[in-house]
This record gives sequence, C-alpha cells and structure tokens, in this order.
Amino acid sequence: IDLLSLGLFFWGPFHLSPMSVHERLLDCSPFQRLDCSQGAEILMNQNDLGLYEKVNEQCRDFRVPPPLTALAPPDAFLADGDVVQWAPDLTVRCLHCPGHTPGSMTYYFEQHKLICPGDTLFAGSVGRTNWTGIPSLQGTSDSQQIVASIKSKLLTLADDTRVISGHGEATSIGQERATNRFLR
Repeated sequence: IDLLSLGLFFWGPFHLSPMSVHERLLDCSPFQRLDCSQGAEILMNQNDLGLYEKVNEQCRDFRVPPPLTALAPPDAFLADGDVVQWAPDLTVRCLHCPGHTPGSMTYYFEQHKLICPGDTLFAGSVGRTNWTGIPSLQGTSDSQQIVASIKSKLLTLADDTRVISGHGEATSIGQERATNRFLR
C-alpha cells in the first residue's frame, strides 16, 4: 500500500506530498503516476537517493521494463523526527528505521494511532534484508539494523498503535511485541 492510496482512502482528495517509505524499483511507481504539476512534492530520506537513482539497474535485475520517463528528482529530504503537514488537519511524524534500505522511513499518524512502516515491519515478520542474485540491491540492507530500528523506534509506541505495512495483513504494535519471532 502506498501512502497516496492510504491518504485517499482515509481522507479523500487533498493537497499532499507523497512521502517515500523506501526507494526500490517496485516502490517508485507512485511517483511516476502522480502529476507533480499539481503542486505535490516528492519527499524521501536522503540515504535512499542512490537506490532511487538506480531504478534502471533494478529494472534490469528484476527483468521488467524501465520507466518510460526519468523519475522526478526529490523536492526535499526527510529525517528522523521531522513532522510533515500532510493534509490540512493531519500531520505525520517521520521515523527513520534503516535496515530494509538505508533510508527506510516509518510514518506515524499520531492522531490516528497508526503507523505505515512500508517493508520494515509486517504481521509476524520483518522486511527482507537478503538480496542474493540481485546485484543492484547488494549491500543495501542489514538484518541486525532492521531489528534494532524496530525495537528502538516502533516497539516504543503504544500497544494499540495500528500497523499498516507495505504487504500483508494489518497488525498492532502490541501484537508484534508479543508474537513476532524476529523481535525476540
């Protein structure tokens, strides 16, 4: 699920800035679909800029066609602790959670007790960190770092904080704290 879709689901059409959870080939498509002439900005963590810029190499490795046009450059970079006004009455706190990628970000919608960790945390699992056979992603993930990020940034949130991950079922921080075998 991308944040653009999530926002439209919860709040309907509004002026927004798409915020990247992390940069890999499969996660860049929302930026291509978005009409940036409408005033939206592309925001991401600077540590993922190299991955974002290597989309053609990732296309080669995944055997998919490259984008027809170059990806728009980011308008600004997000850092841990940044608060973004995402809609007129909605702010998002940015949590830098490296591990899946160097610039992986989790977005915390505090007013709704909801986080969107992308591919950092899943129901019963954590994000992929092994990219064997995919040269363009070699060395971009770290299994110890992803677990440390989750423990220090996400498991500090309230048990009833909902987790809407990049794939799979929704869960909660309490459920993951109690049952996720990767976080023991």
